[in-house]
Amino acid sequence: MHGLRRCREGDVLVVSKLDRLARSTQHLLEIVERVKRKGAHLQIINLGIDTSTATGKLLLTMIAAIGQFEREMMLERQREGIAKAKSDGKYKGRAPTARAKAAQARSLKDEGVGATEIARRLKIGRASVYRVLTAAGPSGANLTLGARACGGDDVVRINSECTSSERCPQQRKGDVATCHL
Repeated sequence: MHGLRRCREGDVLVVSKLDRLARSTQHLLEIVERVKRKGAHLQIINLGIDTSTATGKLLLTMIAAIGQFEREMMLERQREGIAKAKSDGKYKGRAPTARAKAAQARSLKDEGVGATEIARRLKIGRASVYRVLTAAGPSGANLTLGARACGGDDVVRINSECTSSERCPQQRKGDVATCHL
């Protein structure tokens, strides 16, 4: 929050709505404390609250606590509704699109098609293509994953047998990468 960083002694940090300022009561109280340490105070327009007064501080804390309570109750009701829908067989979640197209992605990769083109053809994200290809296991462990944007025509290969200490951003934890320039 830019206004909080620039706040100085005697300033008033003005916020239009409380929910735009903090995510929880604890977060709000931390912000209020930071503002107080800087010698400023907080004013929330839509609630008419000003933390320069004891009443304003009390109201702010109470309203924040009530807001957090409402949010937690809503999330609890949501979890209960999802659990009931799952038990009734009505809630199955989103279908895993990339995993369903893993065989097609591997086939296209074997034909020499690049990750960006595979993503475009299969209508999945490029990161999903990498995820599916690296999940191929030992048979797909030495795949060319594509040129890095950082320069040149360098290609990153994942090779689980490699002993190089260089790390690759596309690799999974524990894999070792070699960059062939």
